[in-house]
Amino acid sequence: MAWQGNGMGAAWAWHAMCESAFTGHNTLGRCLYLIGLIDSLLCRRCRVEEESSAHVSCECEAVVSLRHVHLGSYFSDPEDVGSLSLVTIWNFSKGTGLT
Repeated sequence: MAWQGNGMGAAWAWHAMCESAFTGHNTLGRCLYLIGLIDSLLCRRCRVEEESSAHVSCECEAVVSLRHVHLGSYFSDPEDVGSLSLVTIWNFSKGTGLT
């Protein structure tokens, strides 16, 4: 993989994250379930709700303190998350351990 040796690893990861934010194709439970890679839609952190981008970024009680640190509030509306920078969303996503 040539991109790893020439400093393109971070650029490739950034591109993949941006693309997943816009397409909905990601490593969250909903997407993995839809393509047949896992057997349950339940969030791997809270085990209560369906693991989707909206659930993790706005509602999941298991990541509430992490959400507050990275996104600035304990609970959010999807519209609020849409106004955040991609760097902020990236840092929160990596912190959850779900991506």
